[in-house]
Amino acid sequence: MIKRPVRWIVGSVLAVVFLGVLSVTSVSAMEQVNHGVSPLPNIETIWHMLWTLVFGGWLIVAYPEYTERNTQFIRENPLATFGTGLVALIGLFIILFLLILTVIGVLFALPLAILAGIVAELGFLTVGRLFSDDWGVVLLIAVVVAGVLSLIPVIGSLLLFCIGACGVGTAVSDYVL
Repeated sequence: MIKRPVRWIVGSVLAVVFLGVLSVTSVSAMEQVNHGVSPLPNIETIWHMLWTLVFGGWLIVAYPEYTERNTQFIRENPLATFGTGLVALIGLFIILFLLILTVIGVLFALPLAILAGIVAELGFLTVGRLFSDDWGVVLLIAVVVAGVLSLIPVIGSLLLFCIGACGVGTAVSDYVL
């Protein structure tokens, strides 16, 4: 069992590494001009995989009980968590839009959107838990699922949204209940 301060340090290091990778990939994406189909994964695929690796790993390391409880809740109630997440995301989009209309609201909108993206990872970790209870394998499966689905044009994006909505739904249910 990892002690709480060690988990916090590992989670913080993962977040700093993620932000560093994010800044480098953002700059390289702006400089890159895409001519045709590339055999390499696109920036969206890399983004989804890194996001899942960093924040899914952070949830596992920093909040193991929370992650286990909520992924189990999704496994037991997939339709309820999806419905709750769908309603919550529609409300979130409306709130974000209204916050962005104001200048000061942007300061609240960005952390709120990032938080929703982080708890959406609970859905991807649940997909991994369908195959294993070992958290390392769960995270690997979640990263692969996020990467593969981001390569599929329309259906993949829809599935990414649905899986993420389950994660948001379980977080909302956990907070409300």
